Amino acid sequence: MTWPVGALLYVVTKTSGVPFGRLSVAVLPFFGAMLVVLLLLALVPGLVTWLPNLLLGP
Repeated sequence: MTWPVGALLYVVTKTSGVPFGRLSVAVLPFFGAMLVVLLLLALVPGLVTWLPNLLLGP
């Protein structure tokens, strides 16, 4: 996880009383979605440059 998310996991664990393991499992689908988007953007560069090209021209 990125630093802010990891730090917030510890804060939420302490404030809510939910065990860290249970909270980590609840975050896994969001982490998976984040990885899929990252891979998609890395492998298909046209997705990253589409909007700037649309607004500023090629």
